[in-house]
Amino acid sequence: MPTPIAVPLAYLALLLLLGCQATEQTDRYEAQARTAADAWLALIDAGQYDSTWSIASAYFRAAMPQDQWVATLRNVDTQLGTPTEARGFLAARYTNALPNVPEGDYVVSQYRVRRTEATVIETVILMRKDGASWQVAGYFVRPDEGVSLF
Repeated sequence: MPTPIAVPLAYLALLLLLGCQATEQTDRYEAQARTAADAWLALIDAGQYDSTWSIASAYFRAAMPQDQWVATLRNVDTQLGTPTEARGFLAARYTNALPNVPEGDYVVSQYRVRRTEATVIETVILMRKDGASWQVAGYFVRPDEGVSLF
């Protein structure tokens, strides 16, 4: 029979092992989602707004018609100007729950980008459904006020 202290130590070791595996999976998800976000943002920078809508998640496409999405991005460029330098990656966080969306795999990524009229924070929300590739489910731009979501 194991000693009373051996059982809690074995349990602790198991928890640490599971935590490491979860962290590795989270890191992998965040890296994969960042790659997808970077490629998607590159299409925005290239003015390929129609393409960004086409490759976004079904959730994204259902929320906004393509012509409205394109007009919104053109309005962002009109009000804030075009990017003047490469965007800087700030952070990415994996979660399986966000407000007002179905439970699933999500990564929220943030970038800082200087535009001709303002420096802004871009937040890109990516989702992965049924183990498929990461797709954009949300995109938000706000003035950089020195405050991050993370």
